[in-house]
Amino acid sequence: MQYRLLDASTLLLIFGEESLKEKSFDLLKEITSGDKFFYIPQFCILEVLNTISKWYYREVNGQRKITLEQAKQSINIFSEMIRNKEYLYTYEFNQNHILNSNKIFPVEHTTPKGNKSYLSTFDIAIIAMGAELQFVHGKENFSIISSDKRLVDVSNAASINAVLY
Repeated sequence: MQYRLLDASTLLLIFGEESLKEKSFDLLKEITSGDKFFYIPQFCILEVLNTISKWYYREVNGQRKITLEQAKQSINIFSEMIRNKEYLYTYEFNQNHILNSNKIFPVEHTTPKGNKSYLSTFDIAIIAMGAELQFVHGKENFSIISSDKRLVDVSNAASINAVLY
């Protein structure tokens, strides 16, 4: 079996811009197929819900990114994805991840960032969680899936499989 750790940026493709709908449909199909096991860091659940809420509540030039109906539908779909761990298994942050983060810091702060910003503490936590899952499931069976190029670059530089989605 293949194991994946999804970050919020990847899951938000399902609920985001209309131009990404084909890509998001492929992701949703992959998650619901049952061919792979998908983890989501517990704190990414809040990040997804907060971002969907932000898209509805914040106005830019008098416009909201999504309607109230779209916000409710997105929250309902996401809630179903995490309910009963049927599609997404909630993965809790623990002491091993804190210890693993010490392996990530040197890579993050020495990998050229180009025009990208440095990773957030939560991004470091995602990579550290990925290190633990890669140890448990084996390098050939695991990868982090992210839409954040910097997170993918640092993960791969730290020898933790990551794929840009």
